[in-house]
Amino acid sequence: MHPDRGSGQGDQRDRRQQRKTPALAKQDDVLLDLRQSRDGKRLAAAYVNADDPSKPAPVVIWDLETQSARTRILEPGIVPNGGEFLSDGRLLMTSGAEKESKIWSVSR
Repeated sequence: MHPDRGSGQGDQRDRRQQRKTPALAKQDDVLLDLRQSRDGKRLAAAYVNADDPSKPAPVVIWDLETQSARTRILEPGIVPNGGEFLSDGRLLMTSGAEKESKIWSVSR
């Protein structure tokens, strides 16, 4: 194993500072978009269905302190293009391939 590549088991090495940085659990779907909350504590990850990109896939809200999924948004028939936390961090706006936007409560 190359020392800069980490173990692949939940951590990575920051090549500049040679320190471990956390990694989130692997998902079955393909990552499309990432957005960090303004307070830096959460990450919204929009995924694409790995088997069929035209099928719905989730938007997952990750807690960066615990490295765990807090919320999983999966709306039937909606294929997300991405998301953005609104200013107070309690709401997430998602956009979809159907040219539709939705606002979700993702309270802290």
